[in-house]
Amino acid sequence: MQNYSHCLTLKDLPSPPAGRTGFPWTEQSQPLPDRLPDGSEYPRISIVTPSYNQGIFLEETIRSVLLQGYPNLEYIIIDGGSNDESVEIIKKYDRFLTYWVSEPDSGQTNAINKGIQRISGQIFAWLNSDDVYAKDALKHVAQSFQTEEFALLCGQCEFMNAESERLYQADYTETMNLLTVLADHQVAQPSCFINTNLFKSCGSLNEDLHYSFDYDYWVRLLLQDIKIYSSPILLSRYRLHQQSKTETSRPKFDREIELVHQNALSHQSSVDVKRAIAKCYRRFASEYYFWYGDRATSMSYFHKMMQTDPLACDLSALKIYGKNLLNKKHYAKS
Repeated sequence: MQNYSHCLTLKDLPSPPAGRTGFPWTEQSQPLPDRLPDGSEYPRISIVTPSYNQGIFLEETIRSVLLQGYPNLEYIIIDGGSNDESVEIIKKYDRFLTYWVSEPDSGQTNAINKGIQRISGQIFAWLNSDDVYAKDALKHVAQSFQTEEFALLCGQCEFMNAESERLYQADYTETMNLLTVLADHQVAQPSCFINTNLFKSCGSLNEDLHYSFDYDYWVRLLLQDIKIYSSPILLSRYRLHQQSKTETSRPKFDREIELVHQNALSHQSSVDVKRAIAKCYRRFASEYYFWYGDRATSMSYFHKMMQTDPLACDLSALKIYGKNLLNKKHYAKS
């Protein structure tokens, strides 16, 4: 197990499974020179992948990291004791990894923290075992960190299904700061790369959170008034499938988001912060009403919005509120 100071290519890696084509199966990123024009090394990029029983997707994740054509890569996989084909897949790529382990842990957040303890790169990111990097992603990351002064880079993200087919791409938000993140949650985690020194100074991920720990970390960083760079470049592809937490645990995500908001307000309770959080609750009220038909939860978030900042209310929110009141299902659920 080692760090790679030269670029891996398709010839180095095991052959892909039959029928798999495109990146990262039969295509690769354009390899970079081993060193920068001035003779110095490229900044080391450390990637941690937490893994647990995602063997159906894991090999694509691994190859998308190794075939970045990046000459100073540190790749760590922390598997939580998978009982599917995950360990066999990891062993298949063992000689290309800096470190890996398969042992029971207390969840995804714990696995990432364990990986963080082993990183040595100047730039750090984690990539979940069902997501993938886009072609040439690490090249763009290294170039951005060399030309801009910031602590957190957030690139663009494309959403795909279980078969790796493109669904849609998230909207690009040019300006990202504490207020926009609190209101919109537009930080695409697989496309985020962090200055490692800042990451370690801010502490580990919160292992009490299992769904919104990444959102909690972005907010904690932004409360320190760090600079965030929103890149227009596509850096990752986020997989939506029936087993993903995003698809199966929306209420649990939202409850943890409320905890993040409470922590943010305990550190900074300005009018602007309250309004941003209230806008988030306004959006939740609308989503639960229109997407899930859950009038009771929609009404609950409307009340949270009003309690946080009544001035965040607008005409569209009032219409939802009125419909909730008139809908007899609301009273039955209440």
